[in-house]
Amino acid sequence: MKLDRMVVKRFEDLAAKAKEVEATVLINDTSAVVDSNKFQEWATEAMNLLQRVFGEESVHYHNFDVIYSKIINIAYLESFSTCKGILKAAQEDYEGGNTFELHDHLHEAVLKYVSNQASELLRSGQKEAACILSVVALESALKELCERAGIPRGSHEEMNKGLYKAGVYTIGTQQRVSDWGCIRDDVLRGLSDQYSISDVDVMLKGIERFMAKHLTDASA
Repeated sequence: MKLDRMVVKRFEDLAAKAKEVEATVLINDTSAVVDSNKFQEWATEAMNLLQRVFGEESVHYHNFDVIYSKIINIAYLESFSTCKGILKAAQEDYEGGNTFELHDHLHEAVLKYVSNQASELLRSGQKEAACILSVVALESALKELCERAGIPRGSHEEMNKGLYKAGVYTIGTQQRVSDWGCIRDDVLRGLSDQYSISDVDVMLKGIERFMAKHLTDASA
């Protein structure tokens, strides 16, 4: 695949601008925030790029939008860190020749990067960002499995049910995948207090095992 140098340059520019946003971090007794205006300017440019390269139906655009749409006046560092991780994963995907227009065959390196980022966030105590980013990796894996099985892409639950019905995995796995999506949704609704760092760690390791088992099995 011949990369579009303009797209590569835009990813590089946004990575540099992300450092400028990160430089505005303010930490108080209860939270860490970044400059809201700088974050929104960066996020708008990032979403425009994701839309142009991958489309609004892509997992990268969707998950970035889910997080960014929750920002009103206060831009928390964990939200910015999650968006930055999603954009980095999209850059890795593009430069690896895996745009969704080319059937979205995910490299293990891309999923490993996202998973590692989630683990780093969790180790630093950012359980909300870790939870959301781990499900970004999970939904990327679900899309890849659907592509391989000839199942239409859809929502988290639609893909999960479709994969179970197609015999890709068992009903027990279907329930776990559903539970992980519910945890992500709770976190996005501000209900993260229901889950401890240990709970998120168990989920993250479960998602890693799911991807290792089912993506490998599907490609064997």
